Amino acid sequence: MGGFHRNNLEFVDFNELYVNFYRNAGSVDMAVNGSVTPVEFSISPPSGFDLLLFSTALHLADNTSMSALDFGGGNALTNGLRFYLKDDNGVERADFLVGETIKTNADIAAFAGFQTAMIGQNQRGLVAEWRIVNMTNGRPMRLLPNWSLNILVQDNLTTGLDHFEATAQGMMLDNTLAREL
Repeated sequence: MGGFHRNNLEFVDFNELYVNFYRNAGSVDMAVNGSVTPVEFSISPPSGFDLLLFSTALHLADNTSMSALDFGGGNALTNGLRFYLKDDNGVERADFLVGETIKTNADIAAFAGFQTAMIGQNQRGLVAEWRIVNMTNGRPMRLLPNWSLNILVQDNLTTGLDHFEATAQGMMLDNTLAREL
């Protein structure tokens, strides 16, 4: 973005768009066993940028039908998923579920509000989008360098779930310019 200077957020340049997967050690597959040792998946800004996040989405699929009281196509989770923000020192700064965890498909729907859809034949997929801008008066959440948005898997998701990934959507700003906004 050499030479590009932004004074407002009235438009978005195509090169600034950001869509990426939450990752753990490079893997995007969240259907992992976190029952003994919880597994953290995170999104962090690329080097030299701040992220302005608009939404995050969960993508689940299974070869069996899903119900509201299950997680994916399997049983409800015992410990559940956590969703939180950590600063550049690894200190948790915000718990977006305020002490609650996501244990069922119904919890996912409650977490995402109306941005949830069961898809596919016999409801074998679930896509849920959490609109961050709906919580923040229409403004994106700024993720600073070395800060991370995290999803913690605390159960065994290797059975009853064929596919589980999460993405974040927003825009990138050169972090020397982002402080001006």
